[in-house]
Amino acid sequence: MSKTTALFFFLFFCASFCCPTRTPAAPASKDKFFLAEKGEVLALVQERVRAAHHDYQRALKTGESRLRQLHDNYMVQGSTPPTVLDQDLQELRSSSQVVRLKRSRGQTLPQDPNAKRLIERYWETYALEYEKLLDNVSLHRRLETPESQVYWDIMKKYWRLRGDTEERLVFNTPASETSLDDVLSRNEWKLLKAVESRGKKTRGAGACVTVPEEHPRQVIVEPAPFYHSQGLLPTVSPARIGAFSVPPGCRTVTKYESGEKTIFRVSRGRGVAYIGTTEKDLHYGYLAVPSDTPFYFENTTQQPLELEYIVLPN
Repeated sequence: MSKTTALFFFLFFCASFCCPTRTPAAPASKDKFFLAEKGEVLALVQERVRAAHHDYQRALKTGESRLRQLHDNYMVQGSTPPTVLDQDLQELRSSSQVVRLKRSRGQTLPQDPNAKRLIERYWETYALEYEKLLDNVSLHRRLETPESQVYWDIMKKYWRLRGDTEERLVFNTPASETSLDDVLSRNEWKLLKAVESRGKKTRGAGACVTVPEEHPRQVIVEPAPFYHSQGLLPTVSPARIGAFSVPPGCRTVTKYESGEKTIFRVSRGRGVAYIGTTEKDLHYGYLAVPSDTPFYFENTTQQPLELEYIVLPN
């Protein structure tokens, strides 16, 4: 071998060793996950707007929240997201706005098959978790767990499951249902009835048990008189306001308010309030229920028992 040839191979070897050939790096697995999550958010928001363009603002807000959380989680891990948050938000707004405009003009748009699969998958996950909660109620009954403990254990888990499901689905409705809100509420009512101890005290037969939200009343509730009834000034807004009726011969399911005082007003009818271990005849007027105290109402007449309420903030 000549000196020239030997020198050539020596230099080639050094170049290969010091500067090895670099092939384009494949996207990291977490980058793939990130992009898949982003695509999922876009698909679900657009699907919700396609199916119910009147729900545009809520769907968009949920999608934006998920995108921000996706970017935050990535940066918490010490990595730089493969996309820019502001651009992702703009892409979400633009794409969903296009769908909204088309639907508001009466155009019919086909369902995205990818969105359909996502909705089915998340709904199956919810259904499995819900069945586990029902099984846990049965287990508590066998163990004779106190009602208040069962209530908070099961209901807190369900409220968390409900919130997670609404966010994952971006309020999209499963194929077998007409409203996600309705089916989640019905399942919540079912749990509230299941966690009750048997043998509740009533003056009537007590065979009919309802949840207040099953019979809502659309009335304007002015908070100030409720505050005044307790010698309070209405300096802050109530945590919640509502009105409902109890059908004749029925009672409401037992409920608790964690750390919050509730003030009720009977606007029509008569009945009985069971608060803790006490009972009080109901007629027109105000009634305060302390926080963390079990309560339910019974309608003892043949006319609807109508109540309004406010929940004071903590």
